Amino acid sequence: MDARKKDKLETFLGQIREHDLEKLASAVELDRLGGGTDLPHETLMDAMRPALRESANYSRTPTLERLFCVAFEDLINALPDRRKQIGRIGRWSLRPMWTWLKTGILSEELAGIELEISALIAEDKLDAARAPVRELQVAAGQIMQKELAKVIQSDAAFEAFCHQLGGASIVADLRDMAMCLEVTDWIDEIQSRFERPLLGFNEGDAEAFYSIYQRFRSEKPKHSQYALLVLMGRMARPWEILTLISKLEQDYDDLSIAPEDQAAVNELLLDDVDVIGISLVGLHPEDVDAGELLENLNLFVQITGGVLRSVGLHRNEDWGQRFKTTRDAVAQQMGAFVEAMPGLILKALPVKKTGGYGVRIPRVPDTSVAPSPDAVNTSVDLTKLFAELRFYADQTGFAAAYSRAAGEFDHSYELFKSDILDHIRATSGAERQNAEAFAEVLAQIGEEYRGTVEADMIRRRSATAAEEGFEVSEIVNG
Repeated sequence: MDARKKDKLETFLGQIREHDLEKLASAVELDRLGGGTDLPHETLMDAMRPALRESANYSRTPTLERLFCVAFEDLINALPDRRKQIGRIGRWSLRPMWTWLKTGILSEELAGIELEISALIAEDKLDAARAPVRELQVAAGQIMQKELAKVIQSDAAFEAFCHQLGGASIVADLRDMAMCLEVTDWIDEIQSRFERPLLGFNEGDAEAFYSIYQRFRSEKPKHSQYALLVLMGRMARPWEILTLISKLEQDYDDLSIAPEDQAAVNELLLDDVDVIGISLVGLHPEDVDAGELLENLNLFVQITGGVLRSVGLHRNEDWGQRFKTTRDAVAQQMGAFVEAMPGLILKALPVKKTGGYGVRIPRVPDTSVAPSPDAVNTSVDLTKLFAELRFYADQTGFAAAYSRAAGEFDHSYELFKSDILDHIRATSGAERQNAEAFAEVLAQIGEEYRGTVEADMIRRRSATAAEEGFEVSEIVNG
């Protein structure tokens, strides 16, 4: 199916009600399990996946491919902008891997077992299906390692293999998959003992993982880092793996985390921090997604704070320096970001010079025109973001810049508040209506920045100023 037709199909399926879409997906998967050939199963499932990912209730039908991937499911990452790291497998690598196995090195094995597993799943005998899948996983891991060892023997062979699979990062992902598959029984022990999302550790958890990791180190030392990486992938707050490592090393004299295992954990955390740092480069307040920015900053604060609380930066000078470099870059970027905000917020509150020339000429509210709705909406949204950013200023290192920006904003805000009330008293007709409208804009900005008490005060004083101005007009006009 060409890209245009695929997009149209995806759009159409995305419009189906969630419950009906889930039923359709289940029917397609059951037909595939039953050996049906009339439906384009892969095409339909590919088109439904974007919508199904948004469904909290959809339970995917087990298949041989999904059961096979359980061994490394905790390492799977769905974000396409991540560079390859040991311990992270791109979701986009799964299909090329399965195609390679199914049409190449494991074609006979998979053809024989797929019908058996499909029948067991259709009969709701999932537990009975796990044993043959486990045997397949271990055998596949060993065969994949041998094949990967062959293709790296020459540049030409490696380049051809990368072209076949779809890229060097996918080939690198195959190694992570193979390493996990070879120790699938051991990984299953971790997955069974520590349920996702893992929110913390008690003494029993620490002791259980100590036992597992020690066995990895003594019997499978080349795979031991995957014990940490799988556990990390099951954690709600992955950086807390550092706290566990510190605790284990303090509590068990005979435990020593291998340097390469610690390095793999460190690299993943650094990658998370780097990705957030990159996402902030070049951001400007006028075109930022506020929700995404705050989410990234919150994650950044949690990771950096978690790292500092867990181990500090002294244990690995190079790692600590890289960590600090990224943190400093984020602080600089966010400092420039917040210092640009006051001028943009105040665009909804225009001022004009009262006469003469020079920078010292007083400026007063320009009430010759009514507030611009677009400018008002932008300013209120920016004010809300500006207020929320104050909670990240200290923790992310841009407190000084935020203080300068807040000082500039407060000064202009207070001047406009005083002047607009005077304008309401002193003007009449359309200009007074505009002045009252600007006072309401100021109240909306004040509510986001200082709270409802501030907004209510501005509205009361605006109403009072309007009454005073009306009384003056009545006296003047007799």
